[in-house]
Order: sequence, then C-alpha cells, then structure tokens
Amino acid sequence: MIKKNLWVLSLAFMSFFPLNAQYKPIDIPEYFTRNADAVLQADRLEFSFTGENNGIEREITITTVLNKNGKEYGFFFAYNDSFQELVSFKGIIYDKNGKEIKKISKNDLKITEYNEGLASDGRTYYYTPQIGQYPYTVRYEHETLYKKRIIGLPIFIPQKGNNISVINSVYSIALNGFNTIKYKSLSGIKEPVITRDKKGDTYSWSADSIQAFTEEYYAPPFAEITPSLYVVPVRFAFKNLTGDMTDWKTYGNWLYALQEGRDKLPEELKLKIHELTDTCKTQINKIKILYDYLVNNTRYISIQIGIGGLQPMEATEVYKTGFGDCKGLSNYMTAILKEVGITAYNTIINTNEKKLLKDFASAQANHEIVAVPMQKDTLWLECTSKEPFGFRTHAGHDVLLITPDGGKLSTIPDYSDQENQSYIRADISINENGEISGFVNEINALKQFISTSNFDLLKPDEKVKFIRKRLNIINPDISNIEYTKVENERPFSSLVYNFKTTQILKNTGKRLFINLNPFREGITQLPQKERIRPIIIPYGFHDTDSITLTIPSGYTLESIPQNIEIYSPFGTFTTRYVKQDNKLIARYDLIKYSGKFDASKYNELYEFHKHVNQLYQVKAVLKKESDSTTQ
Repeated sequence: MIKKNLWVLSLAFMSFFPLNAQYKPIDIPEYFTRNADAVLQADRLEFSFTGENNGIEREITITTVLNKNGKEYGFFFAYNDSFQELVSFKGIIYDKNGKEIKKISKNDLKITEYNEGLASDGRTYYYTPQIGQYPYTVRYEHETLYKKRIIGLPIFIPQKGNNISVINSVYSIALNGFNTIKYKSLSGIKEPVITRDKKGDTYSWSADSIQAFTEEYYAPPFAEITPSLYVVPVRFAFKNLTGDMTDWKTYGNWLYALQEGRDKLPEELKLKIHELTDTCKTQINKIKILYDYLVNNTRYISIQIGIGGLQPMEATEVYKTGFGDCKGLSNYMTAILKEVGITAYNTIINTNEKKLLKDFASAQANHEIVAVPMQKDTLWLECTSKEPFGFRTHAGHDVLLITPDGGKLSTIPDYSDQENQSYIRADISINENGEISGFVNEINALKQFISTSNFDLLKPDEKVKFIRKRLNIINPDISNIEYTKVENERPFSSLVYNFKTTQILKNTGKRLFINLNPFREGITQLPQKERIRPIIIPYGFHDTDSITLTIPSGYTLESIPQNIEIYSPFGTFTTRYVKQDNKLIARYDLIKYSGKFDASKYNELYEFHKHVNQLYQVKAVLKKESDSTTQ
C-alpha cells in the first residue's frame, strides 16, 4: 500500500512541477546572480499525510553553483532514523553549457553514521559533486517516508544562506483528512492557498525572487531575515502517547507524560542521598551537594535511538550505568531532589537561539536542564557538565518548564552588561636594551569567565598559545603562569603571567614610542557602508584596565595621550593618563551595550568602534634626557 501511495504521489507531483529552469547558467537573470555564489532555480517540497503519524515527503530542487564559494549548495543530504527513511533518490548534473554530464542514483550516495552522541540510530545519506569547472547545475529528486512519528513537519527556508538567490519555491502539505496543522511564517511568506477535495485540505505556500545579500555584522537571526515557515501537526502520537500542540500547556502535558514514572530510585541510592544530605541545615546546601554528586558520578552521552531521542532514561538506569543524555541526567537530578523533598522541573531550552517563538508552541528546543524554584528566585542546573553552582549558564534564554500542570514558559534572568567584567592590571618596564617586560593579572567574571574557565585543563604549551592569542603582541615570551578560579553563583578567574617582548616598542634612537595597552585587541572593526537591517548586539560587557609603565632611567616623558570620554547609544569608553614620579598610569574603561538598534544608528556604531580601536592603539613617547635640547 505504501509503495502504491508513493507511485501515485510521484505522478501527481511531477504533473505540477514546471521544468523550466535555465540549465545554461548564462541565461539566469543578473538580478539573481548579483551577490550570489549559487542560485536555487526551483524548489518543490510536498508533504502528504498517509495517516495521523505517517507521511511522505517529496522534494525536487534545481540549483546552479556559480563558483567554489557556493559549492555547498550543490550538496545533497538526507537524515534517516527509525522514524524517517529515504526511499528514493535520483539526480542529474549539468555543465556550464547545460549539457548533462552525470546521472546519480541512490547507490551513489554515501552514508555516515557519525553524530554527536554515542548512542544513535541516525544516519545521513549524502552526495558531494566533484566538479572542477564552474558554473554547473544539479537537479535532485528524493522521497522520504515518515513512520509512526510526526511531531514537526519539514521547515521551509528556501534561502539556505545569504549568498544564494532563490528564483521560485513552493511548499505544499496535503492533509488527506488525517490531521490539522498550524503554521508560523516569518519575513514575507504570505498566507497559504488552501484547496479542498474529497481527500481533505491542501495548503500551499510560495516564495519567489529572493535575492542574495551581503552579510552584515550584528545582523538579526537568519530566520528573521529570509522567508521561513514553520509547520506542526496539532495532534500527534509517539509510542501510543497522544499529544496536542495547541499551546505550550498542552505540549508540556505530553512531555510530562513521557517522563512520568521514570524517576524511581533504587534503595541503595536513596540511602546514599540521605547520608549526604540529612545533616544539611539549608535547602541550598542540599541542592549543591546533590548537584556535585550527580556531575561527579555521571557522564554525558547523546542518546537518539527511537523514543530515546525524546524520552529520558529511567533514573535507575542512569544510576546503574553512570551515563545519560541531557534528558536522562536532568530527570535523574529531579529524581534525587524529589527524594529529599525538593521540587524541581525538567526544562527544555534552545541553546542556539535565546528566544522561542512564544506564540507558536512547537518542538523548538534542543537541550534539557533543571529548574529548581526557590523562595526568592529559581536555580537553573546544567547537568551535562559541571558548571559553577548557581551560575546561569544559559542566562537570557527562553525555556519551557515541564510541570504536572503542563508546559510553562519562562526566561532565565540575564546578567547586566556591566556585570560581565574583565579587568587587566599590568606593570611594564623597559631595560637598557629596549626590551619590554611585564607582569599581568587578568580577571574575568560571569559571561567573560567562560572564555578562561577551562584554562587549567590545557597543557603547558597550550597555555602559552592561549595567552599569546589574547595579546596584541607577536610571539612574546610567556612565563610564570598562575591560574585560579572561583566557581560559585558569580564565577571568576584570575590569570597571572610575565611577558617579554620588543614588539610594542619603536626605538628611533632619540625617542621610544610604546603602545601602552597591548592586552586588548579592541572590538570588531566594522566596514563603513550603508546598513540595511536592524542591529542586534546579543552580548554586552565591561572591560577595565590599569597599566603602569615605569619610565626607564635616562628618559623623560615627552608626550602623553589625551584623556578621552566617549558616550554612545552602543556604550561608553574613557581613558585616563596620569604621571606619578617615574611612572605613567594608563586607565581604560569600556562598556559595550547589548540590545536591538535601528539600522539608521549604524554610522554611530561604526564611529564608536573606530574610535575605541584607535584609542587602544595610542602610544606614549619617551625621550632621552641627554637629547633634551636636540630636535
């Protein structure tokens, strides 16, 4: 029956697919090749329900690869697991003259079973054309069978990157009376055309004439820039567990049902838990002891086999094996907290995107953590790795708490820009040979702590390379490295070292020109150009530096940089230079604001970055005393 359905669908699909692509790239209109490394000439994506939890996806694409920078758009990929199967594939490659040069069958596809987890039934079919001359065109046609699980339907984003144009694309979903859907369109996809016949409704969306564009710094998320469409079935079932995607509450009910009853613990573990916590006087101490117990006695692996991709391992299994994925470890954490009377909730989150589409309940998450409601606030526990206890690793992200009353949206409180601090104190001296040496202490806190949090795990030579990369100095000698960190709710690290170099000093014989702050590379150097899209700065921070230069014997300070104050919608920057006896003290204070800003503000952002970078490079001038009367 399935094979018959596939054959019927193939005929129907081919009947509306217009084979009018320009296989000779020279015939593609210039509008679509401007700023482009590839052109998607045609894309026909159809999904047809063959049951409430079964369906067939079929797609035909015709893509012209204009140069080597666009070759990835000529690749073919199809992910398979126990719930979706690639059942047919064929392809054709055309040269720059539109001449067919190769036919491709399913037997030509390569298969990789590599994935991020150690336990997975997933595999990927792929094909990468080996064509030496550009441009060329590839035409792919494939069918994928969905079996016993449809939680989300194929996402429709015709433009896969900024450097590909799209001439025409169509997405069609045939319900065939088996289900209802809901959808969310972004960035210009219009309302669907809905047709009805005796089998049911068919929804069709189209996106045409999408031009490639030049990337911009601090751009909005790609899905907000290019036309994109998200579609999910309202009803779904998975291993006989029926779900409802009407809203976050009903979706959360289904997720809770998946984990219900999987928090049972063996007696020996219960005894261990009480042995660890019964003498604790506060709830927070109990939570910390149990969190430490979990991260010290388990390890993370990704599990994507069957329902394991969605349902957590039983807590007893995690205890016995000593491993679990994010769902299993989070469920284990909530289970051991429950044993000592502490309520906690498994919580899903998207680690790649801060914001969920709050008005569109759907499977948007890719990770799971634990939320522990407290009297005044909530503890957020990352269970796949040992994080500083109480530190909000995913600060600012939207989350969905999975509770007995259904899903509850929340947002992990973010840190202010000023709290994400980095402080550098340095003492610099110059010897008679013009060699500069110094002592440096760099302290990083909260989000800036993350950049140095694993420094202690590096090998000695790796530590030297790490420090050199953070300096605006070419291959300095690094010695006497010391590193300490404090891992609590406000973690910070201290990195201490000595350095020697001649790179930041210019000696003209009479004068020495010295860069006072080689410890900051500055902030992103932006191009001066017209801005098209809003400015999104996701991460704010506060850098402060105090550098003391000891003026060598026989020299006087001829020139000190000016004190500067800059105030901008994007941040503030101040410099102070003070001479005290034979020392010059230079102080820098930079605050960079996060936020969303109108495109019309781009020139102010450009000027702010330019001036900050210039001021980080200013030099002091020292002059030999014996030459005080000589020009």
